[in-house]
Amino acid sequence: MKNKAKSAPTIQINKNRFAELQLPISKKSATISIGLATFALASVFAAQADFNPAYLVVLTGTSLLWLVWALPNVPMGLAAILFFAQPLVIPMLSSDASLPKLIFTILMISLMLALWAADKILQQKCVFQLTSLIWPGIGLLSAATISLINSISFIVDFPYIPLILYFGLFILLLANLLKEPGQVRFLLGAILTSLLLSAIFSQLQYFGLLAGFQGRFGGTNSILSTLGNRNYLAGCLAYLYPAGLILYFQTKSRWLRGLALTALVLIFATLYAIDSDSAWLAFSLAIITLLAGLSLSGELIHLHQLRARGLALVCATLAGVGLFFAGTILWVTKTSLTVSQLISTFNLFTPVTWIALCALGLLILFVLLGRSIHRHPRRWAVALSIIIGIAVVGAGMTPIGKVVSKRAEKIAAQNTSQLRAQFWWVAYGIFKDHPLIGTGLGDYKREYLAYKGQFLQTPLGPHFINSVQGELPVSNAHNEFIQLGAEMGILGLLAVVLFIGAIAQRAVRVIGKEGSAEKRWLAIGSAAGIVAVIVDSLFSFPLHLPTNALILSLLLGVLCSEAMGRGQRVIQLRKAGAYLLAGILLIVALAAGGIAYRAWIANRDFSFGQALLGRGDERGAAYLQRSIAMGRSPGEAYYVLGFWNFNQKEYRPAKEFLEKSMPLYPREYTYFMLAAIAGQQGDFAAAQRLLDTLLAFNPDPILKNKEIPYLQALLFNEAGQPEQAIPLLEKLLAIGYQPEKIHLDLADIYLKEKNPRSAREEIQLSLKLIEDELDEIGITGDPARRKELLDLQKSAQDELRQL
Repeated sequence: MKNKAKSAPTIQINKNRFAELQLPISKKSATISIGLATFALASVFAAQADFNPAYLVVLTGTSLLWLVWALPNVPMGLAAILFFAQPLVIPMLSSDASLPKLIFTILMISLMLALWAADKILQQKCVFQLTSLIWPGIGLLSAATISLINSISFIVDFPYIPLILYFGLFILLLANLLKEPGQVRFLLGAILTSLLLSAIFSQLQYFGLLAGFQGRFGGTNSILSTLGNRNYLAGCLAYLYPAGLILYFQTKSRWLRGLALTALVLIFATLYAIDSDSAWLAFSLAIITLLAGLSLSGELIHLHQLRARGLALVCATLAGVGLFFAGTILWVTKTSLTVSQLISTFNLFTPVTWIALCALGLLILFVLLGRSIHRHPRRWAVALSIIIGIAVVGAGMTPIGKVVSKRAEKIAAQNTSQLRAQFWWVAYGIFKDHPLIGTGLGDYKREYLAYKGQFLQTPLGPHFINSVQGELPVSNAHNEFIQLGAEMGILGLLAVVLFIGAIAQRAVRVIGKEGSAEKRWLAIGSAAGIVAVIVDSLFSFPLHLPTNALILSLLLGVLCSEAMGRGQRVIQLRKAGAYLLAGILLIVALAAGGIAYRAWIANRDFSFGQALLGRGDERGAAYLQRSIAMGRSPGEAYYVLGFWNFNQKEYRPAKEFLEKSMPLYPREYTYFMLAAIAGQQGDFAAAQRLLDTLLAFNPDPILKNKEIPYLQALLFNEAGQPEQAIPLLEKLLAIGYQPEKIHLDLADIYLKEKNPRSAREEIQLSLKLIEDELDEIGITGDPARRKELLDLQKSAQDELRQL
């Protein structure tokens, strides 16, 4: 009898469960193979100093490891890839740090939904649970849709609606995907590992080992991290700290416990480096929520049993913060800063920081005295109330307390503009005009400039005159609830309150249920993270940021998941219903994936086009026109095209593009350019109206004090009013604004007044200034500035010859 030939190992797919996959080798072997291949390929790119592909290879290889570790559960592996890779996606070909992350998120969710749909088709019975957030979520979606009635551009704002729906579907998918606490810990571990790496990246920027914001090396202001903004990272770290604590206290593996401990210590040190008051407040209230949940659920006794881990956490945190301070001082000694300047610069001892330290101290107190607090909750509640009362009274009456209170008041006064309260008042103005359904979801940024001018005319306006000055576009009110009120009105605020109420109701049910302590701990950690998001929303805009919104989706998905116990409505569909549901999900997934891909292409074209025009290459206009055709921020693309044509003195297309951009992407400089174009066309009344409107916005100081007066002087000259133009030009000369041009403008005025002698003097002064600057620039200086000066010199010489 002949021996049968052995078949080659293959990947096996369960025919009854499309979402299950078996590898032909062990997970350990697959891990080693992927790790070696990733290291080898990344080393090749790194040796060639091509670091972008090297980073991409490492990120891809590490993401594949999460998929391997999740097998045979493919959707779980894809979810782990999403949570691990998304925060680490760096926009290499984009001017927008958030958009590539959002596109990646949509593509991954589309893939997961398609896989889930295919899996439901293959099952004999299609069973899934609806979460308790379904109806409040539908109410929120309805309020958002109704608000678009008042939208400036329905077509531009409508994509927000399917985006909200898509994240809602993702939460529903997570709620059905997570069936065991171990799966919850797996996904929490994935995103916690990702943010640990991002925190390391930010620490390297803080200590000047990597270039940071605008090429800076070292210090808080240099931190960008992989999220594009240090405050975005701080918020994410605060949201996940409670979940990290749960993983640390629950895990049985020493290796995983060590990883969780490292993450917790580094999160705390990174929060110090970033120094975000909003994140510290979110962190503090998350810890308090965690302790309250443990107290109400009766889990303090178990926390007390883990006091050895709690002490290890205290020691490690103190050591980590100590190393951070020591490293900071060592870094400062290599710069011109002193230690006192360091403390004032990084605000290491602000009142908000002390609140966070007290919250962490309260956690340690509960760890050490958990048994006593569990047995005598009333006594401890009274004791804590007395301590808090003494602290409050002491802050106002004792000498030390008065010093601390005065310092807190001083810091609060200094940080008024940092709280962006001016944005809140502008949002309130919008709300007053559209109280019922708001101005339209996404329209705050389009209404801001007009309502900013109205706000400055109110009695409160002068107090914020310096805070609202500037050309930087404002996209968010830095308070999600105030912005939602402005954009969605009372109807939207009611929907938000009902949604938060549904979250609280679900949390109370899960925490108070009879079941394993393991589930209650995970639910408490998720609820504490959600509280952190809500607190951060009072001073920031986490719902508008892909990574922050992704973390919130995970926390909501965990809280509503089967892993926390069903207790929610379970739907069972027959074969026909399963096919219908799967078909709908597949269509939605394919449509969303196609839209995301289209958005990626459009964003790439926009970035290429903007970069080309910035280098003076007119081919960039074609890329921008393509991005407009594909729907990528048409207002911004129109503005860039208008700005380019204005600088090229192509005033007719410039005016056309700028007028198209005005309602979708209002900018102060748009008014200035349109005023200049109106002056060129001889419509001086229209030009002055545009400048008066612009001045009402309290624009950027350079625009307000230099460019606008200069344009007004030119307009007066063209209108035959030299007596108005000359004082403005002389005032600009006094502050040193473009003297070589202004002398020529004065010469032009004197020529019109038939005063050739004064005109000759002004031209000669201009030529002298041009020659001096050309000597300073030299041959190797700025070529654009050199060309501008040479053109100006030729024009001045021609005028001089004609005299």
